[in-house]
Amino acid sequence: MRIEIKYLNFEMCQVLVLDVPKEGTLLVCSKSMADQEVIFGRFEFSEKDFHISIPIGSDRLEELEKLIFYECNGESKRLITHKLNLARWLLSRQILHANVYRSKPKTVKRIAAVTIAYNEDFVLPKWVDYYGRQVGLENIYVIDDGSDINPREYLPATVNVVHQPRTSFDSWRLSRSLGIFQHFLLETYDVVIVTDSDEFIVVSDQQYACLGDFLLKMDIELPRRLVPTGWDLIHLRSSDAPIDLELPIVKQRNALLRNTALDKVAILSDYVSFTPGQHQCYEKTEKAGSLDLIHLRYFDYEFSCKKLEKYRATEWAANDLSTGLSYHQRQEFSSLDNEFSGFENKYNSADNLANQNVLNDFWIKQLNV
Repeated sequence: MRIEIKYLNFEMCQVLVLDVPKEGTLLVCSKSMADQEVIFGRFEFSEKDFHISIPIGSDRLEELEKLIFYECNGESKRLITHKLNLARWLLSRQILHANVYRSKPKTVKRIAAVTIAYNEDFVLPKWVDYYGRQVGLENIYVIDDGSDINPREYLPATVNVVHQPRTSFDSWRLSRSLGIFQHFLLETYDVVIVTDSDEFIVVSDQQYACLGDFLLKMDIELPRRLVPTGWDLIHLRSSDAPIDLELPIVKQRNALLRNTALDKVAILSDYVSFTPGQHQCYEKTEKAGSLDLIHLRYFDYEFSCKKLEKYRATEWAANDLSTGLSYHQRQEFSSLDNEFSGFENKYNSADNLANQNVLNDFWIKQLNV
């Protein structure tokens, strides 16, 4: 017999009972302040697969993983923490730490955008300008990861800048920092946009004027964790003119390559636990057919070289080095050169020629970066 737990939101968890005997009883219980067992529900079942939804009260005092019992043929057993995987453990901890009921609106009124940045003094102002137009500069949050130049010196005064000391490039630390901060923002915002500082989410459905318009019309009665469709804006070295960084990038580059690695969770109305790199999370997500993510990492070869030089010179956490996390940020320059050649070959390939993708006028009008 197997029991799996899924947390839908702060008000409801779902218990899945799999591979059960022909007959059995699921007992859901907790401990009171007086250390007495309190039964929340007894559920008879006879099907092979069975699921129920259980309200999560405001007075839970024990870890939820330890509160699920089952009885079969008079025998009682207890499910303990090690039976649950990391994702469910993280989620249950979030529920328990919240401790009190958190009301959830059905419609969006307040939106925030947050990023973590390290020495991104070229692209970060563009990120702030773009998302500031969507949600208001006062709702923009930049976590500065110990940059050499304080972003406060070049960003608008109304932008919220939070400084954390520079240690090393640690993918796990960055994911935790961003996840914790997103949790904090959802205490007062209905939706939080979470991206890297070189990622720009646009709408493809022209019934919406822009991303902000889409989000204000989004239904959030149930938790939403939206994943846009990801694209790399690339430099075609054989045909694109040299970049002028004083002019909008999107008016000088328009070649797009589909990149499924950029299909990342980015629009959130409920908590997430990010995996390293912040591309995925442990919770259930949904594809957003009306949203696309434009990545400005490879819009210019010389710019990419300078960025690679910066990251190759930084200190890296031992876990990143031993497991290969964020390898593309410290690759050899010859590998980056090959990567750009590969972009061009793929873009000009026979398979791609029939459906070459470019920035359309609707996206360019939205971006203007």
